Amino acid sequence: MKVLVTGANGFIARHVMDELMRCGHTVIGTDLAGPKKGMVSFDKWIKADLTQAKDARRAVLDSKCSAVCHLAAEGDVYKAEENPPRAFFLGSVMTAVLLEAVATNCGIPAHFVYASTWETYGPPLYTPFDELHPQRPESFYAAAKLGGEQAVRLYGLHCGVPTTILRLGSAFAGTMRESSVFSIFKRLAKEGKPLVVFGDGKQFRQWTHVGDIAKAFEVTIRRKDASMGETFNVVSPTKVTVKQIANMIAKKHGTEITYAPAKPGEVSPVAVTSGKISTVLGWKAEVKTLAALRRML
Repeated sequence: MKVLVTGANGFIARHVMDELMRCGHTVIGTDLAGPKKGMVSFDKWIKADLTQAKDARRAVLDSKCSAVCHLAAEGDVYKAEENPPRAFFLGSVMTAVLLEAVATNCGIPAHFVYASTWETYGPPLYTPFDELHPQRPESFYAAAKLGGEQAVRLYGLHCGVPTTILRLGSAFAGTMRESSVFSIFKRLAKEGKPLVVFGDGKQFRQWTHVGDIAKAFEVTIRRKDASMGETFNVVSPTKVTVKQIANMIAKKHGTEITYAPAKPGEVSPVAVTSGKISTVLGWKAEVKTLAALRRML
């Protein structure tokens, strides 16, 4: 299968391309710039600004893809808080521009798989969050992702584009962006500085290994009933607190832990279930989170 992966230089996208290549798919990466140094998991690369209709259409036509894994977005929660208009533009407008290119491809529309987030649910009305829970996001990052979801839903409903939405858990692996809690704590520890925990440290995330997330994209593009427009949570069941991560790193490097007020836009810890994708597509998180975190740290 020919698969177009957007935001191909990004953290999760690179792992998705690795998995797609491993499973024998033809992978076409697209991003604003050329591939980062050392990247090899693609068959073709298309430089394109997907916010522009001409570039988006060219990427779809040149790739001759039968599936699109759309991961291009503002992926940094804190950058989204600093520049909400940009986050909404990339989340909603760029997604709609790319969907329009897919819908008007003069052929059978590609299966459009959209990378969203569990954070779109917002405050819990019940737990664990399943895919039917109302969405009331409280951060600009999550609201921008929800805008993209709405575009996906409507293009599926009105334009016949087969779609799937994956609401991803908090991804981790050995190499992560500099703003991640892992990178920040490791950097502070290596500099001999105390680790700063915002809030009480009891806030948890169901950290999901990026390799497991990549496998979710691969099993999704092989769906036979993509026209149904399903949504799936893709989250590990294991809960890990910020305090646990800080303790792991502090113990390894012999540094101290300090506390500061919680940051604005920080999502409260809430349990999320991936039971639906397990039942429908047979996906489940295989990486043992705590063991993998210890190896990584």
